[in-house]
Amino acid sequence: MSFGACKQGLLNPTQWFAITYAIATAVNLHQELTTVLLLKVMLLSSLDSISRCSPDRTSLMSERMQPLVS
Repeated sequence: MSFGACKQGLLNPTQWFAITYAIATAVNLHQELTTVLLLKVMLLSSLDSISRCSPDRTSLMSERMQPLVS
């Protein structure tokens, strides 16, 4: 196999950069989604704590929290 034939199978630097950028973006998106899920759990926990402090609002809070949980 000649050097020219071997070189045709390689990607150019722009394509390598695009692949690397896509991988980095996917990893960043995963981290951002994980952060959003953790914030959701913290928010639900805070709302649950608030609803325990005021007994007359417990049913109201549980009704509001149902759409957030599902």
